[in-house]
Amino acid sequence: MGEVNEFLLENGKTVMLIHGIAGSGKSTTAKKIEEFIWKLHENNKKIRNQVLIPVYISLSSLKNPVF
Repeated sequence: MGEVNEFLLENGKTVMLIHGIAGSGKSTTAKKIEEFIWKLHENNKKIRNQVLIPVYISLSSLKNPVF
């Protein structure tokens, strides 16, 4: 979670790429990050002086994930 916290607290970074081989836990990690941000939101805690609303989209569930 150190890298995630660093990403969330640093100004200027807006996209985090999570990559790895199949079965390495990318989806689980993304869901955990989403849950963490929702907990901050529920407790009225801001990140970078902003309220973040996480959106998790599984690309494998899309018909054409490029568009």
